[in-house]
Amino acid sequence: MMLAHKTRRTLYLAIAGVFIAGAVCAGFNLGMTGAVKKRVKEVDREVKKQVAQSQALKVTGSVVKGPVSGATVTFYELKADGTKGAMLGTTTTETDGTFALWLIPAPTTSPFLGEAAGGSYVDEVSGATVLLTSADAVSAVLPAGTTRATLTLLTHMAAARAREFGGCYWDAHGGGGEFGQYRGGAAV
Repeated sequence: MMLAHKTRRTLYLAIAGVFIAGAVCAGFNLGMTGAVKKRVKEVDREVKKQVAQSQALKVTGSVVKGPVSGATVTFYELKADGTKGAMLGTTTTETDGTFALWLIPAPTTSPFLGEAAGGSYVDEVSGATVLLTSADAVSAVLPAGTTRATLTLLTHMAAARAREFGGCYWDAHGGGGEFGQYRGGAAV
């Protein structure tokens, strides 16, 4: 956080230096033009975006029951007792079942939960499009810092089991728990 503050301050000082130099060359006219104000706002937005991303984690993955198109994928903090904590981010799957999003704040010290609900897939046997309801949701419990997630019926069963046993305890290295160890979203 301190680094981001210093970066923003350095950028502002650099911009101020350019304005002062320009003012000197233009006969000390310190008024900012519309274009200069617009550029200052653009730089401020970019700095804020970079700060947010430094505290975020990009997660990519897929939802599979056949590729699930249009599913709502939501990630949550996972509390030590296995219950959902704060929402970290949400997105919708593409037609091929893939997704990508930034989780803010980045779950870097404890596991987190991914859930997917809704959407549709093409049944592999009949070729018919199957619409999914909230009762057909799939999930996965993921170790801290995971950047790739696949949500399936199998990961859903493993997540339900982990949460049933109180969520287990994972340390920052994906360590052991009271009732077993879970790594990479699967039981070991």
